[in-house]
Formats: sequence, structure tokens, C-alpha cells
Amino acid sequence: MPLSIGPAVQQTRQEGMHEMTAERLLIVGNGMAADRLLDELYHHCPGRYAITLCGEENSAAYNRILLSPYLTGEYNEQDLFLKTHHWYRERGIEVHLGGAVEQLKVEQGFAMTSDGRRHDFDRLVMATGSLPLSLGVEGEQLPGVMAFRTLADARYLRQLPAACRQVVVIGGGLLGIEAAYGLVQQGKQVTLLQRGQWLLNRQLDEVAGGYLQRHLQRLGIEVRLGVSTRRFIGAEHLEALELNDGEILFADLAVQALGVTPRTELARQAGLQVDKGILVNDQMATSASGVYALGECCQWQSQTFGLVAPIWDQARVLARALAGEQDGYRYQDFATRLKVSGIDLLAAGVTSSNSCLTYEDREYGHYRRINLDEQGRISGIVLYGDVSAGNAFIDLMKQQKQVSHLGSDLLFGPQTTALEAEPEAVEDANEPVATAA
Repeated sequence: MPLSIGPAVQQTRQEGMHEMTAERLLIVGNGMAADRLLDELYHHCPGRYAITLCGEENSAAYNRILLSPYLTGEYNEQDLFLKTHHWYRERGIEVHLGGAVEQLKVEQGFAMTSDGRRHDFDRLVMATGSLPLSLGVEGEQLPGVMAFRTLADARYLRQLPAACRQVVVIGGGLLGIEAAYGLVQQGKQVTLLQRGQWLLNRQLDEVAGGYLQRHLQRLGIEVRLGVSTRRFIGAEHLEALELNDGEILFADLAVQALGVTPRTELARQAGLQVDKGILVNDQMATSASGVYALGECCQWQSQTFGLVAPIWDQARVLARALAGEQDGYRYQDFATRLKVSGIDLLAAGVTSSNSCLTYEDREYGHYRRINLDEQGRISGIVLYGDVSAGNAFIDLMKQQKQVSHLGSDLLFGPQTTALEAEPEAVEDANEPVATAA
């Protein structure tokens, strides 16, 4: 059932000695991007807008990052929610949950939701998020084949009956690994399928991927590499998967964790320019005047987004733009971390390079790889087992400091004193400065 929070009353603001009706700002979406934007708006321009927020899910805004630890039982459901009803009421924000925006008339300035409500606006923010990718193969619509993306998905997985014993998780990325870990913690027999030749192949190199695989196997997760799913098999419910080599893998449940794609259908219908995501400029403005987008639904230059950190930057930039302040979005690489107990892992930047430094301690399960560009600057890092120097390495990446003169000493943590001194000479920036990984 649709749920409304906050007063549906006309709001005003003071402009000099005159009282003026506040501009109507409609935010479509109630995920982490929209929630962060509300915080930034309250900081930069409190009271400037009469804000209405429409969310498709029945739940209040929640921290999607915590779905994996919620699945393992580390968090209760109440720990996930980002704001109370009182927070919205206190700030005069009108919230409508459980009613998707189905019609958007940008030029006329209104939106219609599935429950028949009309929401008028002067300015509009699209924060529609993303949709989980799926394989698109035969049998995908069978009961027992699902995604792991929303709070409703996590609730379902936390309440699986004892009869659901064999679970297959498809996708060896962050979410797939975290889902597999959460399910094995519930006593399920879990098989993790990865099409690539190692886990987290977009973030890690093969050596670090091997350490991760062995750790997951010690936790009781069977890891299968280089395999894909040809079809799902079952009459009225999932019974098995057929793999690309013809093998039949019996399962009571299959969880697809294959990544996401920006949710753009509403923007496209409304006439906004869309590529992979809703196209935005440096101020997060779309192709239509007074219409903005941020988060997983948007595309800045050629970049789309799936991590929280860049979306926080976007929320700040957009709030400042709505406040009439000057700012511009600039993308930067952010570190990848895995939320699995006992695994310390951090990766940032590029995963491969012609020039790199590597260190491996197999007894303790420690591995480091520092990738260098042609100018001798850090272009990427992979840390496994000991990530204590991670933030210092990331700072060096952001500062674009030339560090190749430090040689293998760099592997044991950036030394401030050594970095303060400029290198005496660099014979050839294109010459490899370390062993190949």
C-alpha cells in the first residue's frame, strides 16, 4: 500500500522583506542518492524548496551497503533505515512510498504515479537508480530464480526454509561473493559461479583472486571459475541449472548477482537525452532545463556509477547547483572493499600495468601489487591480507606523485620522508621499475 509522510501544504520562504512561495522540487527515487541529496540540500539551502519525494519501494530509504551484513545477521532491519518519519516532517518534506512514477511531463511540470497522484514541480531530480542485470536465458522466470538487490530480496533470503539447501550464486563480483557468504552463514550449501578466470576480475589481478578463492572455499563456498549458465531447468520451480559445458547442477535456489544497469526508461519516455545512463553535465543537469539526475541512473561523460563515494560527490555538487552556488563534478577512482568476515582486501585504479611492484607472503596470506604509469606515478593498487597502508597509497594516487625512485621500498608502505625529496634522476620513465606480477 502507498504510504505518505509529511505535510502536503504550501511552503513559503523569506526573500528580502517579502514572503514568497518556495519552488517545488520533485525527487523521483528514494535510494541512497536521493537520501544524500536531502542532507546536502538541508545543509546548503534549507527552506528554499518545497520538496516532494516519490519512492517506488514501500520501505523508507535504507542503506543498501548493509544488505550483505544484514543477510549474515550482523545487522537488524531497523539498523538499515537512514531517516525517521519525524526527520521528514520536521523539515516539511512530503514523501510518497509504494507508488512508482509512471508518467513524466517535463514541459508541463508534473508527474503521475501508479496510485493516480499528480505531483507538480518547478524543478525535477531523477534518482531512479539501477536495475539488476540478468542472464536472459531460458527458465529465468521460474520461481527460485532471483536477484539480490533490494531489502525485499534480503528479507526473502534471510527467511529461506530449511528445505532450501542447495543454492547457486551466479556472479563472482562484490555482491555475488557477499551473497554467497551470507547464505553459507545460514548453513546453505553454496556454489559460486564465475564466468571469468578469477573472482573480482575487474578489481583484482589473478594472484589476489586466487587468495580470495581459497579463503571462500575454507568458509565452505564451492567456487567454479570459467563457467556460465545456459538455462534454468524446472517445471513449476527451479530444479537445476545447465552450464555451458552441458553439466547439470541441481539447485533449490539461484541468485543472480551480475551487476546493474542504469534505470533510464522513464527519462527516455520524457524526452531526456540518454545513452548508457541519463546524460548530465558537470552540474548534474540533464538535457532539459530545470531537470537533474544523479546516482546510478546517470551518466557523466562516459562514466556510469555503482559505488557510493562518487554519488556522495554528485549529491554535494547538485545541492550547490540548486542553491545557486558554483561547483562542478569531477570523477575520481575509489577503492573497492569486500564485506566478508576475515577478508582484508582493497583495490583501486587500474588492475594491470607494464610496470609494477609486487610482494607476496604465502605463509601469512599477504599480497601487494603497485601499478605504475609511464611517469612513475601510482596508477593502481591491489592489497590482500594487510591493507593498513591502503589510504596512504590512495592519497599518493590522487596527488599524482612520482614514486618510482623509491623502488621496492614502496611496497612496505609510503614513507613520507622519502616522498618529500624529489628523485635525483629518472633515466627513462618508460623503463620497468619492478618485477612483473
